[in-house]
Formats: sequence, C-alpha cells, structure tokens
Amino acid sequence: MKETSNPALQGIEGWGLSWINPIVAAMRSHEPRTCEDCMRRARQELQSSKLDRDATQALELQIDYLEFKAALQFCSEHYSRRLFERLRARLQQASGGRATTLIRNSRLLQLLEIGEQQGWCRLEPAQLTELIGQLGLHYRSCELGYHLASWAFRNMRVDLLEVVMEDMYLLPAGDDLFSSWRRAVLLRNLLLDEAREQEVLGYLSSVRQHSSLQDFRINIWPWLEQRGRISPALSLLLEQRCSALRAGQDFFHAQQSPAVCSVV
Repeated sequence: MKETSNPALQGIEGWGLSWINPIVAAMRSHEPRTCEDCMRRARQELQSSKLDRDATQALELQIDYLEFKAALQFCSEHYSRRLFERLRARLQQASGGRATTLIRNSRLLQLLEIGEQQGWCRLEPAQLTELIGQLGLHYRSCELGYHLASWAFRNMRVDLLEVVMEDMYLLPAGDDLFSSWRRAVLLRNLLLDEAREQEVLGYLSSVRQHSSLQDFRINIWPWLEQRGRISPALSLLLEQRCSALRAGQDFFHAQQSPAVCSVV
C-alpha cells in the first residue's frame, strides 16, 4: 500500500506530485542548481497555499528532510551534519495532527538511520522498534523499507531484512520498488553467506541512480572486500557503472558551490 493511501495524507498527495517530486527528480539526476530552484519554489508555494495547518506542517517537514538529503549529496560533511542536528531536534518534537505525526515519525527513522551510517548517532534497536510501531504496517513505503534494510544489514538482522522483503510485496509495483526489494534480498543473502558473485554483479548492473551507487560503494563494497570477495569482474563493473553515471562530472568529488550549499 502506498504511503499516500493513508487518509491522513490524501490531502497533500496532489501538492506533493507538483512540488515535491521535482526536487526528488533533480536529486536523482544530480542537478544541484535545479534542486535548489525547485526547493525554493516549493517553499514559496507552500507559504501561499490554502492547505490546512496539519498538511502544511507535514509538507514543511518533508521539504526540510529533502533539504538535508540534498546537502548530504551536494555539500560538505560539516554543513550536512549541521542540518542533521537541526532537523533531528525538530523531528523529535511531538506536535501537529495525524499527517504531521506520520511524516515526522517516518522521516525521523530515516534520518537516524542515515545518521548512524554517517557515524553521527546511534539508532538503538528499541528506538527503531518504537518508531516502526508508531508508524504501523499500513504506512510502510519503498523509501522506508530501503532504510530499514540498511539498518538491518549494518546490525546483522536477517529477521528484519526478511520482514522488509515481505512488506514490499504489499506495495505498488515499480522500478524503485523492484530495485529496493532486490537490494534487500542481496543484503539478506550476504549476511547468510548465500550470495553468489552473479547475484552481486546482477544487482550492480541494475543500478541507475547516483545514490544507489554510493550506497553500494559505502555499504556493500567494504563488506565484500573484508571477506576477500572482490573479483576482477566486479571491480571492472563498478568502474563502468561509475563512469556511466558521472554524466560528464565526478559526482563523488565535485567542488561544492557555497550558493547551493546555503539552500540545499
């Protein structure tokens, strides 16, 4: 079931399609200037919209979360860490209506998972369980499943990875969903030492986004390297995927623009 199928979120679905989706698209195509412009216009539109207070607050939190994600992608670690701390403090404040609460709990879980990956905080199992319980099964989403799988892999929780895989069967089919499900299966098989090289090569070949490739380099590659499972074929494929996704610029080491970082 889609995140927006929840009655509390139906009122903001159309607005999100018009103003949130372009921000996400710019991040996926690694266009910082476009992302900056889309984010600015979304904030301006939200200020003049006639949405109720709950919907407005929920969308403000969503834009703030995307601002942090964009900073993580385009800007320095120092600036990203500053946005992380500011957003964590805001998301931990219990206020707002049902839509705001759902968005806040979901984004807090995702934010803390990212923070743990970056070494900025620790997402304890008890806190993770509490946040999942507050969200409820009906509110699972592809993005949330992606972060749950990351935490489960990092903490060697095969049981949670299997739950994520099962939950994804309830979501609408799509390229993002299939990629996230395939990744969850790979992470589970890696932990169980059941993944074969062909499975790893197949997943890496399917990567079409900068963020997914960075995830492979940060999370999966070190795991394979520590176990002596980096083959010449895998090294070559990673190099080819990096080249294919750079699109004329080295997005892993690009110079950051202060103007962009001040907004995203």
